[in-house]
Order: sequence, then structure tokens, then C-alpha cells
Amino acid sequence: MVNTMRVFDYDGDGRSDLLGFQTYGDGLWHIYKSTGRNFVHLDTGIAQEHLHLADVNGDGLQDAVVESAGKFAVRLNKGGSFDSISATNVLAGEGAKNLRQAQVLGFNSDGRQDLLAPFGGVWHFLRARPLGVGFDDVP
Repeated sequence: MVNTMRVFDYDGDGRSDLLGFQTYGDGLWHIYKSTGRNFVHLDTGIAQEHLHLADVNGDGLQDAVVESAGKFAVRLNKGGSFDSISATNVLAGEGAKNLRQAQVLGFNSDGRQDLLAPFGGVWHFLRARPLGVGFDDVP
């Protein structure tokens, strides 16, 4: 059973695809790719429940921002699969609280989506780095 659902364009074809998380199933995110007539199921291999979709490298595809080992991490969307996980130096907070409360936004019009996240009650801009492999904290 899918507990959480997101809508996004997985492969840049202009169709709305679905991304669903199964808390009580296999504990993974699954893609339901639109063919224009129905949906085709694809596995993502992403097991982190807390996830934001953001185009952090500016290629037009929404990447997965997740928590790994207590830090924000990125899995770049390659248009047919998600890349392996790339950890950042940004702390996700206890129970991934900073990540869960983060918001996606475009901070500086560079074509990459950034994040706004709370740290100790103070909101920080997390500017996506050019290759989409991390964030710079802009307090």
C-alpha cells in the first residue's frame, strides 16, 4: 500500500509521473511512469522515507534529496534511474527534522533548485552546488 505520493516528471517527457512510498510494504519509493494511457511501475532503490524532489544540478530533472547517515544526501535523476547516493556536509537533524521541514525554492536564478531549512530555530538557505553534489549554507 502506498502511504505517500508525489507528482513529478521523472524523465522530462512532459507527462506527470507518480512517486509513491510504501511504509508497510517494502519501504521503498516506487515510480509510476505515465505512458499517456496508463502507468508503468519502476523501482527507484530509494529507501529513505523523508524525501524532497528538487532539480539540484539544473538539468531539468527533479533529483531526490534524502537523509543518509544523519546528513542531507542527493540521488541525481538520470532520466531513467536515480544515481547512487552522494552525501553532503549538511546535518539532517534529529529524526531528519531539518530535512523534513525543508522547503524547495530557487534562491538565485541559476537554474538549480535550492532548499530553505531550519537549524536551531534559524532558517538557512542551502544553495545547490553547480554539479548537484552538495549545498552551501547561506545563513
